[in-house]
Amino acid sequence: MANYKIFVTSYQLKNAFDKLFDDLMEDKTREMEPAEAVFTPLLTHQKQALSWMTSRENSNDLPPFWEEKNGLYFNVLTNFAVKERPEKVLGGILADDMGLGKTLTTIALIVSNFHNGKPLPLEQCEGSSMPSATRKKAALKEKSGDPEESGEPVGSSPLKRLHANSATADTIDEDAPQKKAKTTKKTAKKSANTKKGVVLLDDVDFAAALECTSSQAVPAKKSAKKSSGTGKGPSGAGGGSGARATLILCPLSVLSNWLDQFEQHIRADVTLKVYLYYGPERSRSVGLLSGQDVVLTTYNVLSSDFGNKASSPLHKVNWLRVVLDEGHVIRNPSALQSKAVLGLQSERRWILSGTPIQNSLKDLYMLLSFLKLKPFDVKEWWNRIIQRPVTMGDRFGLKNLQALVKGITLRRTKNSKVAGRALVQLPERRVFVQHVTLSEEEREEYEQVKREGRDIVGRYFQEGTVMTNYADVLAILVRLRQCCCHPSLVGKYTVAGDLGTPGELRERLINKITLVLNSGSDEECAICLDSLRQPVITYCAHVYCRPCICEVIRSEKEQAKCPLCRAQIKTKELVEYPGEEVEARSATGENWQSSSKVDALMSNLLKLRNEDPTVKSLVVSQFTRFLDVIELPLREYGFSFTRLDGSMNQKTRAKAIQDFQDSSPGSPTIMLLSLKAGGVGLNLTAASHVFLMDPAWNPAAEDQCVDRCHRLGQSRDVVITKFIVKDSVEENMVKIQKKKQELVEKAFGGKNTQNLKQARIDEIRTLMEI
Repeated sequence: MANYKIFVTSYQLKNAFDKLFDDLMEDKTREMEPAEAVFTPLLTHQKQALSWMTSRENSNDLPPFWEEKNGLYFNVLTNFAVKERPEKVLGGILADDMGLGKTLTTIALIVSNFHNGKPLPLEQCEGSSMPSATRKKAALKEKSGDPEESGEPVGSSPLKRLHANSATADTIDEDAPQKKAKTTKKTAKKSANTKKGVVLLDDVDFAAALECTSSQAVPAKKSAKKSSGTGKGPSGAGGGSGARATLILCPLSVLSNWLDQFEQHIRADVTLKVYLYYGPERSRSVGLLSGQDVVLTTYNVLSSDFGNKASSPLHKVNWLRVVLDEGHVIRNPSALQSKAVLGLQSERRWILSGTPIQNSLKDLYMLLSFLKLKPFDVKEWWNRIIQRPVTMGDRFGLKNLQALVKGITLRRTKNSKVAGRALVQLPERRVFVQHVTLSEEEREEYEQVKREGRDIVGRYFQEGTVMTNYADVLAILVRLRQCCCHPSLVGKYTVAGDLGTPGELRERLINKITLVLNSGSDEECAICLDSLRQPVITYCAHVYCRPCICEVIRSEKEQAKCPLCRAQIKTKELVEYPGEEVEARSATGENWQSSSKVDALMSNLLKLRNEDPTVKSLVVSQFTRFLDVIELPLREYGFSFTRLDGSMNQKTRAKAIQDFQDSSPGSPTIMLLSLKAGGVGLNLTAASHVFLMDPAWNPAAEDQCVDRCHRLGQSRDVVITKFIVKDSVEENMVKIQKKKQELVEKAFGGKNTQNLKQARIDEIRTLMEI
């Protein structure tokens, strides 16, 4: 038979790409009940996911595209054979939509599938079978009054630390806020003998805040009454390799959520050993880590340890299972973070991500590398068999890709159906765009800023120095966007001129990087083409990841040049981003004045309050100073509100969420939320209205923020209102959003520095109308 290729059009390719992870439910509808140690009842789709994940971990099947022939193992795609059986792929990608319960399902997997398909053997203790979170809540009710108002200092007991430092587990439920089973009505008694469902062996403040009694972890022999699972012991229960511990890697923003979830969903009469590997005092003992049931840490901690290989205990442990939460963050092969993840030793590997492919098909290569799916974990084979054929439009290449994804992925969306019925019943979600007309005075100020900006940017275009002055251009665009929100946000702008003293230069660079990063701009590092990590700014005012630009300087030494403008750069001249907290709160008081956008918001909020005083709303902006401005009219009109932004510590953040989720009379009905802080790790189902005060560079950021309230547990219809100023840079930003969503290249084309430069230049022309 002749060897020929069937090609597809770019439109067909785009549709195929969009549907790559859709409807991956075929043959994955078997259900499995979790082990008895899991307190929270699983929903049907979570039981299906648990069954599929367990079968993946216990599978003896050959990896996709491998066959056994005449004593050899043959790969049908590469046409080569090997004598040794290819390594089993024990794991895969759980790509369910945000809010469908990936966290709860993973906890159920950890507890339910140890070795030989048997549950994890956990020590069973005396005490209630209700989860520790419920017992905490009951114990708190015994206390009269708020801990902060009592005579004792906050944090004087574990109970008070919980209340002050952390939202109770039933209010922060990232992935599975379904209703819990009914529990006994007896109030939990606080005593020294009360046992915890989850033992946290760590001194980090917000971890300690999750403790529910003053009792400490006691040796298993003393506390154990019987084992809740089966098997012979920690090191080899039920057979298998003897590996016990599961390592969970996640962004810092969801670290406390994982702790809350373990506390909430594990029965109180069993002891699950959870170690938080975080902070300067973390134990680096390989023996201690190996003996845990679960070790929790962040990608940054892993990368930091990996950079100093001599002290990287996480890479010395033979893990039973490694779980990557928000696993798409490892999509860049050259990043230290990705290399650190690939260096881990584990029998089973899982990726949790609602968006496994962020920008292009290349993202999938890193996920397959982590899963060790041979031969696709070798870049040359991936390019030859999948990447190149698919991007060229080869139908067979696309078919191979789809078969590959189907074998290792489970994906359900909020709209998925099982046996003709919707997977989950969520209230309706409606989006409205409200156009705002600037007042005569505001329009005059906006046009003046626009004229000044166009003159400067126009000169950069004429000189061919747009990218050389990219930070200056962004600062101009930020001022225009701030004009649309409130005149008080617009600061003075000075064009780059004489450098001045080193101190003055440094201050100016800090102002620039703060403007760029606090503006909500979806900035990428021009070296790794990924979102910025540990951002720094050069003396030529370009922003990079610190590890990326330091590697450039190290390799080029004295000849090191800025990748964007070719100016000379040195490590000692890099200026670090100080963080959101450097933004001073706006002065508000007697001379405060409103703006057209603030008026539009207040009109909506007052109308809502008149119709239903119990309605709760999120007010979202990329500018934290704009949230400062909005606070004053909220106070004047008697609204009770709370706030969440990136400058807040873990304790304050958890308290804000707890207060907002509280349904009792007098609780806040409004949360002021910065867009970055609202991205991941939050459950804000108390809110049913979302007011997006300014458009985001990346529309996906807006969707993620809205998903914080439109998820399991939401009982009302969710209404999203987007405020857009007429005839302004905001309307041009919306055009760019739509263009980004439509581009086939965004989905399939590989990005490089040159393409990135041109895309940014084109966007600047559109935004400034040049």
